[in-house]
Amino acid sequence: MKGAFKHVALFTEDPDRLLDFYQKNLGFSLIHRSPSGSLYTTDGLIMYAMLKKREQSEARWIGYDHFGFHVDNMAEAKKRVTEALPDCQWGQRPQDGRYAEYRFLDMNGHPVDVSEQGFRTSGDLEPPTVRHVDIGAADPVKTATFYRNTFELKELSRSDNDVVLSDGTVSVTFVKHQGGGSCQLQSMGMEVKDPEAAASAFPHHKSLGNDTFEVQDIDGNKLQLAKHWQV
Repeated sequence: MKGAFKHVALFTEDPDRLLDFYQKNLGFSLIHRSPSGSLYTTDGLIMYAMLKKREQSEARWIGYDHFGFHVDNMAEAKKRVTEALPDCQWGQRPQDGRYAEYRFLDMNGHPVDVSEQGFRTSGDLEPPTVRHVDIGAADPVKTATFYRNTFELKELSRSDNDVVLSDGTVSVTFVKHQGGGSCQLQSMGMEVKDPEAAASAFPHHKSLGNDTFEVQDIDGNKLQLAKHWQV
């Protein structure tokens, strides 16, 4: 059973304002609007959920919240997850327009959505498209080993503070969590045709070298723009 990284979700006070920003600057499109005002959007490759933060919701903070995988065998996915993490919380998601059928919490407290039916994306790889994510981990090696074995990801590289995996289309770096607070999804990396020109449209941007630029959306979520990502 092979898994594909297919989903990132964040919480925001104003999903429509955020979508307008992503449509104008990065070509995202709307797939579905929920009755609660949350928006399910895509770059063509992943499902990017802009969830409306409201009272009594699952929101922990404004910003990146969780991520998810598409699998071809849910029973096998559950078996692998619960064998590797016997104490994990594995539960069914409400089928109220959401795209994932199940969710579990990994060893870092990250909520991870798992879907067998898929996240309704077209698989379009034409830039701009998400090709990379950075995710905080208390123990990057232990965390990467779990995801590599569970979803049959390929290891691309490792150092003292991070391990990079790939599903063949999107790479995932598990980065050593520094300081207090919860481990979080830290940034998304997007492939764009002209990183410098794309970055100049953002009010907050800086060069990271190697024709890669770090920018922030209007909620302060970090994005990295590059012409190519190793996947």
